[in-house]
Amino acid sequence: MSRGLGDVYKRQVTQALASFIGKADAHHVVENICHRAIALDCPLLPLLENDPLVSQHLSSAQLTPLLDPANAIGSSEHFVRQVLARYQEQGNEHPLSS
Repeated sequence: MSRGLGDVYKRQVTQALASFIGKADAHHVVENICHRAIALDCPLLPLLENDPLVSQHLSSAQLTPLLDPANAIGSSEHFVRQVLARYQEQGNEHPLSS
């Protein structure tokens, strides 16, 4: 697992786990698992699935979408729309219009 992707996934898994064990504890648990995944150069999902505390609260079916890159775009669409709107306000043509 790369460090960059780990940060994205860490936030999503931490948020999901925090609803069961609290934010601080979830952060600590998930951060340790992410460090292990990086150190071992292995996928994050099996480590999460095999952690007793994580698996007690989150199933594989719940973890899988949290680790899907397609779900990791966050607010990027919103920010892109804001940038394009400002660009157009400055009198520029939308760069993607034909």
